[in-house]
Amino acid sequence: MELAALVNLLQSLPEIRALMRCAHRYKVRVGLSGGVLRNILIADPNTIFDDRSLFDFVDPFGDIDLVFHGGTNDGVFIQALLSEIADADSHVWDPQTPEARKRIAKCPGAVAADRLIAWFKGLPGEDGAVEIEAVVGDVKRLLDGPLAIEVGLAIQENPASQIRQLIKFARLQLNLHDGQRRLIEPFAALESQIRQSARSEQTALTKGHSFRIELELAQLFMTMPIWTDARAVQNQLRDLIPKAWLPERSNLARILSFESRKDVRVGAALYRPSSRKPLKLDFFSSDPGDDSSSGIGQNRVPFTRLRLDNRDERACCPYNDFEDGIASVAWRHTNPEITRGDQQLESSEYGLVSFPVLPGQSPEDARQQNRRIPMLGYLRRGRSIVIRFDPAYLKLATAREFSTFVIGLVSIAVADGENLPPTVPPQSTEPEGQGRDDKPNTSPKPQIEEEEEETRERTAVLA
Repeated sequence: MELAALVNLLQSLPEIRALMRCAHRYKVRVGLSGGVLRNILIADPNTIFDDRSLFDFVDPFGDIDLVFHGGTNDGVFIQALLSEIADADSHVWDPQTPEARKRIAKCPGAVAADRLIAWFKGLPGEDGAVEIEAVVGDVKRLLDGPLAIEVGLAIQENPASQIRQLIKFARLQLNLHDGQRRLIEPFAALESQIRQSARSEQTALTKGHSFRIELELAQLFMTMPIWTDARAVQNQLRDLIPKAWLPERSNLARILSFESRKDVRVGAALYRPSSRKPLKLDFFSSDPGDDSSSGIGQNRVPFTRLRLDNRDERACCPYNDFEDGIASVAWRHTNPEITRGDQQLESSEYGLVSFPVLPGQSPEDARQQNRRIPMLGYLRRGRSIVIRFDPAYLKLATAREFSTFVIGLVSIAVADGENLPPTVPPQSTEPEGQGRDDKPNTSPKPQIEEEEEETRERTAVLA
């Protein structure tokens, strides 16, 4: 992308214009980087519409990386953004320093776009209001090839971390015509490393490592331009990952083993069951007969199940109920024609609804017998349809009497009707049952449980 075209595109986004006004008001220097800027640089011009939004370029389970220069109080600034920008509170904003951005640009698997920062230094339309900086290298060269490999995938001591990085690397490279060829060498090198490892070292993955691999796979499935490329990576990983890492009932084993040769929808839900629990990823595939992409009143995506945890307290609306964070539900179709139709989605034509599910009740019965709950949420179109919403609202709306819900996206043309058209619920890869964890978690950032560690470690959602 040419420099002038990038600057014009950024200033055309209403969220960026609001961000520039906030930066001018608070006299701060703030920039955009990471996955969102990378997605802007590689976007297909045919899928960029007049009503485009910055949020259209956020990965299904990704965040928005902002870079702050100097001793800026980024927390105050982000709070201002949340009140200034519509739907800003449905996304995760990750403040970084320029030094942190430089370190990321040198990480294994980094591409050219990872070395760029778009600085906002004035009001929209002013000369020099947007400046593109390369933290390493030349701006023009990086813009000419945003997915060019800048740092190769070095062989590391921990194969699990290497697998996670390889999946992310594959997700980026498969946006290129010769992406498959670029993946041959790193896949072969990692396979050789794993085969040479002692059998005693190939123990089961910890929950933390497994979760990160699952999340990278979900990102890959939801963003691949060509579904057969996603299947190719799935097959390679199935052969690559040691069987000892994949217990029969593990979530990762189910994700790697599901078949999708027929036209189906594939989905994933990322959410935290409660503020006391780490992030959880549920993976789904729909029935081939449940083609909910056509027909007025049909569900645009299959109803998706969430299992939330309620606290055993009589007090109304405990404070922790509002620390669950944002839930993301994403669905994409394996048929390229239907995927192209999803990219034309008009978000104003659909509404988000939920139904509570009683213990022992099927999702179908819940939709027929229980009261429908209209919800506010953010709807994103693209190769995958993504819904972002606050799951704590479901606890509030039902006075914490329910812990299981199904979430759907229905046409507003029939939203006032008594009977919504039925849709076959998706088949989950997550085993039945809920667990409880009474350990308090006061961190506002997502956290992941580690089986072999006494403390929890911070884990940012993918850039």
